[in-house]
Amino acid sequence: MPNFLRPTLFPRHIAILILLAVGTCFASAHIAARISFDNNTGLLTAVLVRSAVTVMVLTVVLIWRRQAILIAKSSVGWQLLLGLLIACQSVSIYSSVSRVPVGIGLLVVNTFPVWLALITWALGGRRPSLRVSIIMGGVVMGLLLALDLPARLAEPSGDLHQWLIGIAFALLASISFAFGLWIIEHKLPTVNGTVRSLYTMVTVFVCAIIAGKVGLILGE
Repeated sequence: MPNFLRPTLFPRHIAILILLAVGTCFASAHIAARISFDNNTGLLTAVLVRSAVTVMVLTVVLIWRRQAILIAKSSVGWQLLLGLLIACQSVSIYSSVSRVPVGIGLLVVNTFPVWLALITWALGGRRPSLRVSIIMGGVVMGLLLALDLPARLAEPSGDLHQWLIGIAFALLASISFAFGLWIIEHKLPTVNGTVRSLYTMVTVFVCAIIAGKVGLILGE
């Protein structure tokens, strides 16, 4: 691999701090979304504001770096698919946290490493090792305990219906995100990360506008 394509590796303690910071930011964003929904913000508004602000920030970064935004023709289709998957993930996760407690929604969404391992295996990658399989099983068992299925099944049918819809949206968000990560790793590894993110969020923004126009997303 050429040197300019090799990732810069951080020291272990710095990498862990970065992961913790990213995780905190993700969680804070979804908690903020739930607060917004509780104060009568529409789903479409949330998706548009999130994607528009991200596009503006990334544009400033690219201008500051004087980074070219062209990508290879062979990557265009995969880049578009990545954008559509993240658009699906964005709508799904907000649809989830508007129906179920944020903690439950995030627990389900954060099963994406399990889905990523399974997707990679299904698409010809390495089979998960025994250690990874045990960890995945532990994640699923912990999730089932957190969901407390017997208590949920005892709830009134209306509440149960909304809860099931929320969990289904969280699962869809998790699977969409996992497939998006697979595309990044296997189909778009040479595309600059900032450029890739810009095109992805532009796709999310455009998809949200179209979905709002045709009535697929309410709450404009």
